[in-house]
Amino acid sequence: MRIWSATMGGMLRVYIDKAVQPALAGDFTKLLSGQIPPFLPPFAGVTAVAGNFDLPIPYRQHVKVTLEGNGPAYFYQVEYRNYVADCVDVTSYQAADVDTARLDSVRTLLMNPSIPESGATIEATTLTAQRPAMAIAASSAGEAIVGFEMTFDTQDATTLRTSKLLITFDGHQTVRTPLGDFFGAGPGLSPHATLPLEVRADGTAVSRFVMPFRASAVIALEPTNSLSATLRVVHVPMQVDGGTYLFCAHWVARGPMSSRPYRDLTLAHLQGSGFYAGTFLSLGNSSEAWWGEGDEKIWVDGDAFPSLFGTGSEDYYGFGYCSPTVFNHPYRVQTSSPGGFGASMGLSSMARYHLFDAIPFGSQITFNMELWHWDPDAQVTYDTISYFYLDQNAVDLVPLAVDSDFRMSPLFQ
Repeated sequence: MRIWSATMGGMLRVYIDKAVQPALAGDFTKLLSGQIPPFLPPFAGVTAVAGNFDLPIPYRQHVKVTLEGNGPAYFYQVEYRNYVADCVDVTSYQAADVDTARLDSVRTLLMNPSIPESGATIEATTLTAQRPAMAIAASSAGEAIVGFEMTFDTQDATTLRTSKLLITFDGHQTVRTPLGDFFGAGPGLSPHATLPLEVRADGTAVSRFVMPFRASAVIALEPTNSLSATLRVVHVPMQVDGGTYLFCAHWVARGPMSSRPYRDLTLAHLQGSGFYAGTFLSLGNSSEAWWGEGDEKIWVDGDAFPSLFGTGSEDYYGFGYCSPTVFNHPYRVQTSSPGGFGASMGLSSMARYHLFDAIPFGSQITFNMELWHWDPDAQVTYDTISYFYLDQNAVDLVPLAVDSDFRMSPLFQ
């Protein structure tokens, strides 16, 4: 269960399997602020005004979430997952069953993520225009990249935006993004740390996404301005077959475009099976007015109405009230913003990773984000990366980026 709110207050109660007494009850502000053990950060906490709760609350048959309070208005999201088949392994939540020692161990891992190197093969090289690629051959059953690190001989934002990271698995090129943006830091290398992606203070860019392949993987650099990069890859044997999902990262650059009419932007449209794993946004705004009132809408497997229908773009990314505060969290981050409250003109970048709340799909997924801006005369650029795992025979219906899409926002050059 994931709960988000920018108007915390009152008493939250969660009732499991039609029980009369709540299985979880607590002050809404304290719970979403990470002040009630064992729901401590990063399972709960405030990121840029809004409170977030990220922890599974399993139930067998039924769940009811209530809020008792006297606030003038409440803004919130509650996400839940129902399984189609009978899941005999699901045990309904009871406070007495919580293993606090294990929770503490998971908390430590989430806040201090690392690339697992035990039993791994580690390879390193320097990528240049003359030698732009590293090729990795799989062991007999298959292989998986469990992490890689890159450092660059320049941290110039324009060079990193116009240079491409290309990754090919078993002949399928599934990653084609700008260098800095892939790591959630674009258009430059803003330091931050999340569970799957990180940029350290010295500019080292880190990926911890697991990337399986059956026979071969190729990580390549398509540089501009004679850029070179050192690459260190960690990979391990893994059972991989024709049904294994491949890791994908799809870059789309949009605009400059007018803020009117209000409309939905398609971030992902996939036919086949897989699961959606995250969204990075780099946005340029020509106005001091706020750009992020639009709602996310995610249709899964023939939904007539979206399975997930949000309350606002900044809410999707885990913050609220157009806060400019830069923050880090294992599942969400705001890596850069233009300035203070009421000063929204400029470039912003943020990401949300669906790892705790991955979105599986069996035949289709469509992810739209509404463009809803307070200023009817504003211009925006809206550049995104969608991260997902996809069946090898599935179809990505969002057009691939062309070379001219690898550019800085034309609004701020």
